[in-house]
Amino acid sequence: MAVSVTLQNAVLAKLTYGPTKSSRAELNKLGLDKWLDDQLNPNKAEDKFTKGVLGQFRAQNLSQYDIEHTLPYSVNSSKVSDELALTTIYRRFASSRQVYETLVEFLQDLVPTPLYNDQVKRLSYDRDAIRANALGNYTDLLYATALHPEMLTFLNGYSNERNHPNENYGRELLELFTVTTATSYTQDDVVNAARVFSGISFDNVNMQNFADPNRHWQGQVKVLGWSDPNPGKTPDQIFNTARGLVKYLTQLPETARAFSLRMAKRYVSDTPSSSIVTAMTTTYLASGANIPEVVKTMAKHPGFMASAGAKLKRPTEHLISTMRALEMNINGSINAGNTSNFDDYWRGSLLNTVWWLTMKGGHDPFNWPFPNGFPDTESAWTNMAGQVVRWNNAVNLIMGYDGFDQPDLRVLFGAPANTVATIVDAAATKILGRKLTSASRANVIAGVSLIKSTNTKALYGQRLQAAALLVFATEEWNRR
Repeated sequence: MAVSVTLQNAVLAKLTYGPTKSSRAELNKLGLDKWLDDQLNPNKAEDKFTKGVLGQFRAQNLSQYDIEHTLPYSVNSSKVSDELALTTIYRRFASSRQVYETLVEFLQDLVPTPLYNDQVKRLSYDRDAIRANALGNYTDLLYATALHPEMLTFLNGYSNERNHPNENYGRELLELFTVTTATSYTQDDVVNAARVFSGISFDNVNMQNFADPNRHWQGQVKVLGWSDPNPGKTPDQIFNTARGLVKYLTQLPETARAFSLRMAKRYVSDTPSSSIVTAMTTTYLASGANIPEVVKTMAKHPGFMASAGAKLKRPTEHLISTMRALEMNINGSINAGNTSNFDDYWRGSLLNTVWWLTMKGGHDPFNWPFPNGFPDTESAWTNMAGQVVRWNNAVNLIMGYDGFDQPDLRVLFGAPANTVATIVDAAATKILGRKLTSASRANVIAGVSLIKSTNTKALYGQRLQAAALLVFATEEWNRR
């Protein structure tokens, strides 16, 4: 089922980390509906090569207990979070499950914890709380994150007990994770939410949750119209009350709208139309907070394609989409290094270089210290210093600096004729999937025309490089 180039560009730019030749072919072959079903299928397997690369990172498949008893992680736990950052970058770059990966990032920003809050627990939080539930419903995901040792550590839930309630999680549960400040709630609601989760902690040996009735606040609790007798005399009673509150809050129309608005702001624009948010909200409520169904409603809404180019790429999106457009090959430089020598751990891997570039952009995976997630509005990322970083990244990739293999632009752009206009159009078509707008095209042509040389072969190569650099510098490439 052929898909129009316009639809291809809008869907792949907004729902993935950037179009590639293979992703265009796949979308064109399947059509939008089947492509979305495939991308959001929880049983879809990662491609064999990518799975093999990820398998080199040994901590990924270890339990928290095993991590703490396996070298080098047992004596240098920061390596666990290092691996999480590196594998996250690689998945965004290479995974065939691109929509899933963007969704994981969205959910990590919705219920975030910092990368180095607790290195061992953070990997499990990504794998067992977020990734395991991203293609399910929001109730299950929020409950899994609420009880995870990583969240209990980050928001001090382990110290929340009957005589000295800690309100951190109860407050963020309402303010950020469910109804948000668009709904009027009271201090009593926050206190009662905190009481519901009091006495819940985790065993530091096996990282399993437990609930202590002696530390749990017992008695009726009320939060935004929900009430529970909250006997709290057994662990099961405590967990059931906590699960009941999470289910109630996640099924509220106010949460449905807040969740849908947050997702629309992530994928569509900073100011999504009420029409698309309402459609997503309706699906959220009708499907029992099913996350993939909300994504599908958003992607199939007329306002989705109409918003092409409305959303600014965040720094890491910009970097990885540039790498994907250039069909970079970083696989050959991924090696485990000497895992017994910390100074040599992952030495020479280009993933380390890409990670460093994301740090320069202030957008390295999960390294945000607050419970509101990385900012997702244009105003947060539009400054000259940040833009210079984007331009420099493109230069590094095109010129083969920092250890990257220099791409063969002649082959990549289809060996265009050696005229400025032809080269510019070929570069734009490969990178953007279409020609530039008339104003941008004129500017890029003018810039490439400044390249002069009496050596025809050298001139051709220089024009290809200049065209690529200038297309990557356009506002069209800055946006998705």
